[in-house]
Amino acid sequence: MPDDLCHAVVEPDLGRGGQDRGSGPAASSVARTRRNGGPLKIWVISVGVAVAVLSLVVSWAAYRTGSLGAGLALLAGQTFHCNPSQLRVSGSGRDQQLVMVRNLSSKPVKILGYNEQCSCIKILGLPVSFDSHETKNLLVFAVSSTSRKIPVILLTDQPDQAVLRIDVTVVAE
Repeated sequence: MPDDLCHAVVEPDLGRGGQDRGSGPAASSVARTRRNGGPLKIWVISVGVAVAVLSLVVSWAAYRTGSLGAGLALLAGQTFHCNPSQLRVSGSGRDQQLVMVRNLSSKPVKILGYNEQCSCIKILGLPVSFDSHETKNLLVFAVSSTSRKIPVILLTDQPDQAVLRIDVTVVAE
């Protein structure tokens, strides 16, 4: 062998307990990860950042729409939000409930009518037009001699609109 060749001596990386940890980039990465708190710490920080970002997005949507429910509906891509979405009315026709409906979109939308499984449900004030971000109240009542739960679907002039549903429980008197 020629005399000008360099020979390197590699000593083992002895960690705690005198065991060889290995050498090279992988071993130094493992050692660095262990020194910095390990994968659990990285996972906890990642989850914390994700929760913080999600909280900010939901808070922004709630602030923009005026309520948490409407904010979640906006994030879900809905054009309308109704509150309450579940009603309990008397079948006598005298018990009338107000439902607040809000247009979450930035364009005018019209509610043309409703589709229900029973003709006993009545919603006054339809059809109704909403300007962008406008809120209006609809009056709901029922005339029925039997108790039942009836899903009512509001129909809009937006064919791609997610279904706006009000669940009405009619209580016979």
